[in-house]
Amino acid sequence: MEVAELLHQLGHFSNLVTVDLDNNELFGEVPVSIRELINLKELSLAHNNLHGTIPCSMLQLQQLKFLDLSKNLLDGRLPSCSRGFDTSTITLLKLNNNHILGAFPLFLHKCRELKLLDLAYNKFSGSLPTWIESKLPQLALLNLRSNMFSGGIPSQLTRMKGLQFLDIACNNISGNIPRSLGNLKAMTFTSNNSGGLFDLVNYIVVGGVGKAMSTDAYTVEVEIKGQVLEYTKGIAYMVNLDFSSNSLTGQIPKEIGMLIALKNLNFSWNSLTDIIPQSIGALQALESFDLSHNGLSGEIPTSISSLTSLTRLNLSYNDLTGTIPSGNQLRTLEDQASIYIGNPGLCGQPVPRNCSRSDIIPYAPQEHNEGMSDVVSLYLSMCIGFVVGLWIVFCGFLFKRKWRIGWFSFTDHMYDQAYMHVAVGWASLERNIRQG
Repeated sequence: MEVAELLHQLGHFSNLVTVDLDNNELFGEVPVSIRELINLKELSLAHNNLHGTIPCSMLQLQQLKFLDLSKNLLDGRLPSCSRGFDTSTITLLKLNNNHILGAFPLFLHKCRELKLLDLAYNKFSGSLPTWIESKLPQLALLNLRSNMFSGGIPSQLTRMKGLQFLDIACNNISGNIPRSLGNLKAMTFTSNNSGGLFDLVNYIVVGGVGKAMSTDAYTVEVEIKGQVLEYTKGIAYMVNLDFSSNSLTGQIPKEIGMLIALKNLNFSWNSLTDIIPQSIGALQALESFDLSHNGLSGEIPTSISSLTSLTRLNLSYNDLTGTIPSGNQLRTLEDQASIYIGNPGLCGQPVPRNCSRSDIIPYAPQEHNEGMSDVVSLYLSMCIGFVVGLWIVFCGFLFKRKWRIGWFSFTDHMYDQAYMHVAVGWASLERNIRQG
């Protein structure tokens, strides 16, 4: 059925509060006439075949709190809605899995009550906004996965105190991971039973929406533990940080250890370097941890063996060296050999290479260079010492008359002694020759 015809019929019921048309094979464009539903609070048109652009009249519905247009064929750019749109009551906005393009939506400036924003799997581009902290102060979930965003991670994004779910994976994000990551306060508390997503889900299940709204209205797809999982009510307790499949460089900031509520941490498929910080061991709630396909070096921190909640670990394809830490939790992980593959410098269980000296040296060619540099340093020190000593003696002769007199007297005496021994020896040799 064409959505315009259906919504036109519903327009006669201006007191409608909830409209759930999820998964009804609707097609066509969203009509401007939707503005007639002035009392609408919840609207779901997800899982249909809607196309075209989203009209500003839909976003300007003054009572609208929940809007789900996910998994359609919507395209074009989102309107800025700069006229006749002062504030918005939207709390949940799902536009994921469409073909929408353009920059980060500017109309969100007016959505100060927004808690859940899902724009994943679209064609958004440009840089991440620096105004997000001030304009979206209540945001708890931000999903921007699989778009075309570029530029760096703005520090304002990492200072959002209510943000407990941040997914910017599969974009073109570059630069360093900000050290201000530790300011994501909602990720620093292991007990989160109020505020943010908890209040949002509680309202949907118990309060305003009740059973009238499809559970898809608050279902969020999370890629965790190597698979895509759908979270409904459980999303309230999901603390997620996913920066995978970008172009991030530099080191992993030690401040990551402050986010002790994290359940999923994924920095894989970037160009991160340097060591894995020991502070990782503080993430006791961590269930899935992926740093694969980077340029990380050094040893695996021993603190990683204390992650008692860990069920999935991937450190493959880095430049890690040394002994693999042991621990009861690490021994319970599945497919252990694949966790460390692509790190030829690692030794010990579960990889086949033992941690003997003969095994480690071939993967540490720098030791030979270090030995050569030690020999060079020794000879260089000897030469410098000889030159310095020679100059000390020379300066002594130059400024000390007694030293000069003593030295020449000594050399004259040694010369006389040597001459006498040579002369006596030569005379004795001639005498023996004549007698023979």
